[in-house]
Amino acid sequence: MKRKENISGQQRIKNLLNDSFITTPKNYHLSAVEAQDFLNSSVTRVRQNYSEIIHVLTTVFKFDVSDLNALLLRFNQFAHQNQKNVCEIEDYFSSVTVLKKSSYVFFCSFINYINGFTTELSHITLVKFSKTKFDPQDRCVFIVHGHDDRLKKHLSSELKKNDYNPILLSEKNETGISLFDKFERHANKCVKAIILMTNDDCVLKDNEKYYQARPNVFIEIGYFLSILDHQDIIVICEKGNNTPSDINGISYIEYDSNLSELSKKVIKALEPNK
Repeated sequence: MKRKENISGQQRIKNLLNDSFITTPKNYHLSAVEAQDFLNSSVTRVRQNYSEIIHVLTTVFKFDVSDLNALLLRFNQFAHQNQKNVCEIEDYFSSVTVLKKSSYVFFCSFINYINGFTTELSHITLVKFSKTKFDPQDRCVFIVHGHDDRLKKHLSSELKKNDYNPILLSEKNETGISLFDKFERHANKCVKAIILMTNDDCVLKDNEKYYQARPNVFIEIGYFLSILDHQDIIVICEKGNNTPSDINGISYIEYDSNLSELSKKVIKALEPNK
């Protein structure tokens, strides 16, 4: 399975902003048709990026984007007002000759104006991000659990207190979808996973008894190992639990019964630099 790329809302917007800046072609030997196509495609790209940025800010970050909508309106008016000039760039009999001086000045000015709008968009976006502490998507944490309701509820509560968004599949009441499809849908929203390996099943082998987690826990940790980096997975193992050797190298916390101490260790593992 291909490793999932976890792109946060902020990174998504940063990529769109970077892609909105237009670089003047180094080869200035453009025909009128080539120049028109370049300016028209630039406007289309920037307009699409602006709209996507506004969509992300509205749906993910819940920002008021009235100022960005006003900027987009100004950009659209600029593009519309200059459409006639774009189409009237002088053509030559030969398609390889350079643009006339007046056309080239307009060509460069048009690009500078586009970049001016993008600079303004970047500034407004930066101001908005300065008012929020985190990207909501970066705070989604999936809790893989078995039968220990007390442990899962305690961790879920503590994560919420620390501005995380814990995902418990048992709390997602959805019909008309298979259990694994439901798991996959919610798992793919998360950039962190906490695996609760509690003493749910008693196993007798060669006259020796040991405890291990429920089968669903093993299936789900395997899924997260395929889509997340190891440092983004935290395994909580109840004392006396027989854990598989495959999880060696993953952040590992032993749990006995002290929930308060455990939650501190979990938050520390989620935010190692805090």
